[in-house]
Amino acid sequence: MERGRPRARYHKVRLALAAASLLLLAYVLPVDRVVLQLAKQHEALPPLRVEAKLEGIGDSWPERVTFELHPQYGFRLESDRGQRWLFQADGGLVGSLLPPPPWIPDLRLLTLADPELLAELVTATGLDPESSELARCGEFDCFVLGGRTATAQLWVEKDRFEILELVDTQGSRTRYGGYREWSKVRFPAAIEILDAYGSVGRLQIENVKTASSLRGEDFSPLWVHSPEASHE
Repeated sequence: MERGRPRARYHKVRLALAAASLLLLAYVLPVDRVVLQLAKQHEALPPLRVEAKLEGIGDSWPERVTFELHPQYGFRLESDRGQRWLFQADGGLVGSLLPPPPWIPDLRLLTLADPELLAELVTATGLDPESSELARCGEFDCFVLGGRTATAQLWVEKDRFEILELVDTQGSRTRYGGYREWSKVRFPAAIEILDAYGSVGRLQIENVKTASSLRGEDFSPLWVHSPEASHE
């Protein structure tokens, strides 16, 4: 009887598992690398005009909203009730109502091309910039910036580097779902904001098109109080 064989097989299994673990760790990109890759992809984005229908818990909330996004300057939005908000790339915020209502997601995460500004925006969510893990997210694999058990997390699909979910330190979740092609630009088909009790608001995206006429001056705080309409 050869007593050494089971033990030898056991050691081989342990070595194989250890090697697999090391390979997995090597594949998990750190937070700064994921953010850099996101910024690189955003460099190719044109300015965008996004039209959405809003469904939510607030009786006084608008029914339709138009967002205008720029990879260098941030984004601005206008509701069908004449309310306006401006989220500047460097963190500036101006609006008809402050703090902004909970149905407004921070779309700078989807478009900012400056890696430093994007990194500041990501860390401002409260996530741990030293923690990154790999996990399943539905049918995809995701990098989980901040860690799967952390209070604040950012879930990024690992192949396309598309943001799927943001969880902040207050327990609010923003889910970006159903990415599809809109005039050769991939953008979510729906964005939903949830709190501990369920859905707060859902933006059903109806149209996404390029807005090449947008310039830096269009993202001035003066726009919020200007009577001029958004770009067509």
